[in-house]
Amino acid sequence: MASSKEYLEFILGKLSELEEITYRAMMGEFIIYYRGKIVGGIYDDRLLVKPVKSAISYMPTASYEFPYEGAKEMLLVDEVDNKEFLTGLFHAMSVYSQVNHYLCMTGRKIAAYSRSEKGVDQGTLYQLFYSEIGGSGIDSDDIAGGYAGLIPRAELSEQGRLMKLSIRFGIRMPGYLLPSRTIWTVETVYIRPWTGESAEMYSGAGEYGQSGQVYVAENGSVYHRDLSCTYLALSIHACSMSSVQHLRNQYGARYVQCERCGHVSDKNQTVFITDMGTAWHTDRHCSGLKRTMDGMSQKEAEQSGLRPCSRCGASGGGDA
Repeated sequence: MASSKEYLEFILGKLSELEEITYRAMMGEFIIYYRGKIVGGIYDDRLLVKPVKSAISYMPTASYEFPYEGAKEMLLVDEVDNKEFLTGLFHAMSVYSQVNHYLCMTGRKIAAYSRSEKGVDQGTLYQLFYSEIGGSGIDSDDIAGGYAGLIPRAELSEQGRLMKLSIRFGIRMPGYLLPSRTIWTVETVYIRPWTGESAEMYSGAGEYGQSGQVYVAENGSVYHRDLSCTYLALSIHACSMSSVQHLRNQYGARYVQCERCGHVSDKNQTVFITDMGTAWHTDRHCSGLKRTMDGMSQKEAEQSGLRPCSRCGASGGGDA
């Protein structure tokens, strides 16, 4: 059953306090965006939102439902008649999305500054994170304690193979929403640190490191100038075995057992997935979670038939 335009207009009316709400029709349903990001949609005249941590904290008793066959589960919003409730929900999801984005961006940069077995220098972490947040447009009033309430933590595994970057923060509801409340959440990302470059090579020779140096992923068809390019990022997320069957990667595909490490003895066992991957792993050091990179000159890359990355390969200097 397709969703009705009347129900869409009803929901949009409840979200009228938010200025950047847009939607897109898709196969009889409606995808809803807030500040340019997908937050959910209307499916069979049901309002469903993405099950991000802030939404789960905001609606701890919400049920999970499938928007359509073959899709991953989303959270069902029951209180659609409550304008303040919906406004607060979308606000919490937006602030969370922004903090998550800049935490990931910081992680990609801090990976190049890894400090072997001793862990990551906290001062460097603060500097990179606050440089990201400072120009982000995030309103400090939306965070409990302001920007000072955003304190990232980082640590390396004993083998130095995996970096855990986490932050606990409170999302304040807008002042016009009563009763006033703060939603507390924790976001954690796992990033494999770059061990082939030093901090000096990353920051001392221009934005892209050594002059003319580019990077190529294993079996890649493009070269990259920037080690923090989002196309090179491999963010690893932890979840329970019982929940991974309900998750989908960014292309909507299910996760299947890794052929190398996928043995599970307990449904509550922690497994590891990536946004673009297709397998779940029980060993976070599994080679299936590893991205192999080769360094070469731009001239060598072009002579090998590699083209520049559309995101980071077109700028910067180097050999022509």
